[in-house]
Amino acid sequence: MRLDLKENIVSPFSDPSWIQKTLMGIAAQVLVVTGPALMGYMFSIIRQTANGEDEKLPEVDNIGKLWISGFIFTVFMVGLTIIPIGVVGGGVAMMAAGASQLGGDGAAPIALIGVVLVGLVVMALYLAILFLAPALMLRYAMTEQWTSLIDIPTAIGDMKHGVSDYLAIVFFPVIASLAMVALSALTLGIGSILAFPGGVLVMFIQARMIGNYYRLYFM
Repeated sequence: MRLDLKENIVSPFSDPSWIQKTLMGIAAQVLVVTGPALMGYMFSIIRQTANGEDEKLPEVDNIGKLWISGFIFTVFMVGLTIIPIGVVGGGVAMMAAGASQLGGDGAAPIALIGVVLVGLVVMALYLAILFLAPALMLRYAMTEQWTSLIDIPTAIGDMKHGVSDYLAIVFFPVIASLAMVALSALTLGIGSILAFPGGVLVMFIQARMIGNYYRLYFM
């Protein structure tokens, strides 16, 4: 493993303006409609880190550009989730409708099978997106071209350059989220106030890790 986890985790705090930038990220999440700008800011962190300019977090400028890039990525990921579920759900609905016309007794088992199938598809999509997202973010951040999002084979190939490092990038947000849940439970809910700032900082750190992954394996 070549990624320096400690260096990446503490990196946001080396910026004298990290509190202000974290608060801006929280505001973007809370307002919802501005949420894509936070994703766009992650791409700025990736590019800056990949280019070796990692002394501090990027300045927050050109909010419109950040929002557009984040919105394109978000729409693509939502489509990647909804379309397969819709196809499977539609197929099951047609099967159930056909069974109802033939006799009716077969509709209930088909409906049950449909629920199971949709559940399996959702689980498979969650895992696929969990693993694909950082690689897609990397290519999209560096090329700034939406076509890079549909180049799944290249994304998969990028994962193989440093498997252990890539897995660290994938699972860092998962582990951090579980840690925040555990903290909230141990403090009887008091720790939940850290959910928003913690979530934003986790996004900053993961973006830094993705940028460093590019520096380690593609430069």
